[in-house]
Amino acid sequence: DVIYVTDGSPAGTRALTPTLDTSAGDLTAANGLLYFSADDGTHGYELWRSNGLITGTYLISDVNAGPADANPTQIIGADGLVFFVANDGVSGPEIWKTSGTPTGTVRVSAFVSDTAPAHLTALGTEVYFVGTTALECSEVWKTDGTLAGTVLAGSVYAGMGCANPRSLVAVQNTLVFVANDGAHGDEV
Repeated sequence: DVIYVTDGSPAGTRALTPTLDTSAGDLTAANGLLYFSADDGTHGYELWRSNGLITGTYLISDVNAGPADANPTQIIGADGLVFFVANDGVSGPEIWKTSGTPTGTVRVSAFVSDTAPAHLTALGTEVYFVGTTALECSEVWKTDGTLAGTVLAGSVYAGMGCANPRSLVAVQNTLVFVANDGAHGDEV
Protein backbone atom coordinates (compact mmCIF):
# COMPACT_ATOMS: atom_id res chain seq x y z
CA ASP A 1 0.00 0.00 0.00
CA VAL A 2 1.12 3.51 -0.75
CA ILE A 3 0.45 6.64 1.32
CA TYR A 4 -1.10 9.45 -0.73
CA VAL A 5 -1.37 13.15 0.01
CA THR A 6 -3.92 15.55 -1.40
CA ASP A 7 -4.85 19.20 -1.33
CA GLY A 8 -8.43 18.17 -2.20
CA SER A 9 -8.07 18.34 -5.97
CA PRO A 10 -7.34 15.58 -8.52
CA ALA A 11 -4.20 17.40 -9.68
CA GLY A 12 -3.05 17.83 -6.08
CA THR A 13 -3.29 14.12 -5.22
CA ARG A 14 -0.02 12.18 -5.41
CA ALA A 15 1.84 9.22 -3.93
CA LEU A 16 3.96 10.12 -0.94
CA THR A 17 5.64 6.73 -0.47
CA PRO A 18 6.01 5.17 -3.95
CA THR A 19 9.24 3.34 -3.03
CA LEU A 20 8.02 1.42 0.03
CA ASP A 21 7.64 -2.29 -0.72
CA THR A 22 4.87 -3.10 1.73
CA SER A 23 1.94 -1.68 3.63
CA ALA A 24 2.33 1.49 5.63
CA GLY A 25 0.17 1.98 8.70
CA ASP A 26 -0.42 3.63 12.06
CA LEU A 27 -0.48 7.08 10.46
CA THR A 28 -0.20 9.78 13.13
CA ALA A 29 0.14 13.55 12.85
CA ALA A 30 2.47 15.03 15.46
CA ASN A 31 4.50 18.25 15.62
CA GLY A 32 3.43 19.23 12.09
CA LEU A 33 4.73 15.98 10.57
CA LEU A 34 3.34 12.58 9.60
CA TYR A 35 4.71 9.56 11.48
CA PHE A 36 3.96 6.01 10.36
CA SER A 37 5.11 2.39 10.34
CA ALA A 38 6.44 0.98 7.06
CA ASP A 39 8.81 -1.57 5.55
CA ASP A 40 11.17 -0.45 2.79
CA GLY A 41 12.23 -4.03 1.99
CA THR A 42 15.56 -3.60 3.79
CA HIS A 43 14.85 -2.59 7.40
CA GLY A 44 11.61 -4.37 8.29
CA TYR A 45 8.66 -2.46 9.77
CA GLU A 46 10.13 0.62 11.43
CA LEU A 47 9.11 4.20 12.29
CA TRP A 48 9.13 6.75 9.43
CA ARG A 49 8.33 10.45 9.22
CA SER A 50 7.29 12.79 6.43
CA ASN A 51 6.83 16.49 5.89
CA GLY A 52 4.45 15.77 2.99
CA LEU A 53 7.12 15.64 0.29
CA ILE A 54 8.80 12.52 -1.11
CA THR A 55 12.20 14.06 -0.39
CA GLY A 56 11.12 14.76 3.20
CA THR A 57 9.97 11.18 3.86
CA TYR A 58 12.46 8.88 5.55
CA LEU A 59 13.16 6.12 8.07
CA ILE A 60 13.85 7.66 11.47
CA SER A 61 15.75 4.80 13.10
CA ASP A 62 16.23 1.06 12.55
CA VAL A 63 15.12 0.10 16.09
CA ASN A 64 15.33 -3.65 15.36
CA ALA A 65 18.51 -3.54 13.27
CA GLY A 66 18.55 -5.15 9.85
CA PRO A 67 15.56 -6.74 8.11
CA ALA A 68 13.77 -7.71 11.36
CA ASP A 69 10.59 -5.81 12.29
CA ALA A 70 10.34 -3.42 15.23
CA ASN A 71 6.58 -3.19 14.52
CA PRO A 72 6.01 0.34 15.86
CA THR A 73 2.43 0.88 17.05
CA GLN A 74 0.45 3.29 19.23
CA ILE A 75 2.31 6.29 17.79
CA ILE A 76 1.38 9.51 19.65
CA GLY A 77 2.77 13.00 20.02
CA ALA A 78 3.46 14.46 23.46
CA ASP A 79 5.50 17.45 24.62
CA GLY A 80 7.19 17.96 21.22
CA LEU A 81 8.25 14.30 20.97
CA VAL A 82 6.71 11.17 19.47
CA PHE A 83 6.16 8.09 21.63
CA PHE A 84 5.49 4.59 20.29
CA VAL A 85 5.69 0.92 21.22
CA ALA A 86 8.36 -1.12 19.40
CA ASN A 87 10.45 -4.25 19.79
CA ASP A 88 14.23 -3.94 19.36
CA GLY A 89 14.62 -7.75 19.21
CA VAL A 90 16.31 -7.80 22.63
CA SER A 91 14.07 -6.12 25.22
CA GLY A 92 10.68 -7.15 23.84
CA PRO A 93 7.88 -4.64 23.25
CA GLU A 94 8.64 -1.39 25.07
CA ILE A 95 7.85 2.32 24.88
CA TRP A 96 10.25 4.38 22.79
CA LYS A 97 10.42 8.09 22.08
CA THR A 98 11.89 10.05 19.20
CA SER A 99 12.70 13.63 18.41
CA GLY A 100 12.61 12.59 14.74
CA THR A 101 16.30 11.69 14.43
CA PRO A 102 18.23 8.40 14.83
CA THR A 103 20.19 9.71 17.83
CA GLY A 104 17.00 11.14 19.34
CA THR A 105 15.27 7.73 19.31
CA VAL A 106 15.58 5.87 22.63
CA ARG A 107 13.76 3.28 24.74
CA VAL A 108 11.95 4.75 27.76
CA SER A 109 10.38 1.72 29.46
CA ALA A 110 11.83 -1.52 30.81
CA PHE A 111 9.17 -4.05 31.72
CA VAL A 112 9.93 -7.70 32.33
CA SER A 113 6.91 -8.96 30.40
CA ASP A 114 6.04 -10.19 26.94
CA THR A 115 2.92 -8.03 27.05
CA ALA A 116 3.36 -4.76 25.19
CA PRO A 117 2.53 -1.49 26.95
CA ALA A 118 -0.95 -0.47 25.80
CA HIS A 119 -3.32 2.48 25.54
CA LEU A 120 -0.65 5.20 25.26
CA THR A 121 -2.36 8.48 26.16
CA ALA A 122 -0.75 11.92 26.25
CA LEU A 123 -1.64 14.15 29.20
CA GLY A 124 0.34 17.35 29.56
CA THR A 125 4.05 16.58 29.31
CA GLU A 126 3.63 12.91 30.24
CA VAL A 127 2.38 9.75 28.56
CA TYR A 128 0.16 7.40 30.54
CA PHE A 129 -0.20 3.75 29.59
CA VAL A 130 -1.16 0.29 30.81
CA GLY A 131 1.96 -1.60 31.83
CA THR A 132 2.19 -5.25 32.73
CA THR A 133 4.87 -6.28 35.23
CA ALA A 134 6.74 -9.57 35.63
CA LEU A 135 3.87 -10.71 37.90
CA GLU A 136 1.61 -10.29 34.82
CA CYS A 137 -0.37 -7.65 36.65
CA SER A 138 -1.44 -4.54 34.77
CA GLU A 139 -1.82 -1.04 36.20
CA VAL A 140 -1.66 2.53 34.94
CA TRP A 141 1.90 3.82 34.54
CA LYS A 142 3.29 7.11 33.31
CA THR A 143 6.50 8.29 31.70
CA ASP A 144 8.18 11.64 31.32
CA GLY A 145 10.28 10.17 28.50
CA THR A 146 13.08 8.74 30.64
CA LEU A 147 13.69 5.28 32.13
CA ALA A 148 13.92 6.80 35.63
CA GLY A 149 10.74 8.80 35.01
CA THR A 150 8.69 5.74 34.00
CA VAL A 151 6.76 4.91 37.16
CA LEU A 152 3.53 3.45 38.48
CA ALA A 153 0.92 6.23 38.39
CA GLY A 154 -1.08 4.64 41.19
CA SER A 155 -2.39 1.26 42.25
CA VAL A 156 -6.14 0.84 41.84
CA TYR A 157 -6.39 -2.73 43.12
CA ALA A 158 -5.27 -3.01 46.74
CA GLY A 159 -3.00 -5.94 47.55
CA MET A 160 -1.82 -8.43 44.97
CA GLY A 161 -4.75 -8.13 42.52
CA CYS A 162 -4.67 -6.72 39.02
CA ALA A 163 -6.74 -3.67 38.09
CA ASN A 164 -6.62 -4.45 34.33
CA PRO A 165 -7.18 -0.80 33.32
CA ARG A 166 -8.35 0.12 29.82
CA SER A 167 -10.02 2.87 27.82
CA LEU A 168 -7.60 5.60 28.94
CA VAL A 169 -8.80 9.09 27.98
CA ALA A 170 -7.28 12.48 28.78
CA VAL A 171 -9.98 14.97 29.80
CA GLN A 172 -8.57 18.44 30.44
CA ASN A 173 -5.90 17.80 33.11
CA THR A 174 -7.23 14.44 34.26
CA LEU A 175 -6.78 10.85 33.12
CA VAL A 176 -10.02 8.84 33.10
CA PHE A 177 -10.05 5.05 32.68
CA VAL A 178 -11.94 1.86 33.48
CA ALA A 179 -10.41 -0.52 36.06
CA ASN A 180 -11.25 -3.07 38.74
CA ASP A 181 -10.43 -2.15 42.35
CA GLY A 182 -11.17 -5.66 43.65
CA ALA A 183 -14.30 -4.56 45.50
CA HIS A 184 -16.64 -2.99 42.94
CA GLY A 185 -15.79 -4.71 39.66
CA ASP A 186 -15.05 -2.66 36.54
CA GLU A 187 -15.77 1.03 37.12
CA VAL A 188 -14.72 4.37 35.69
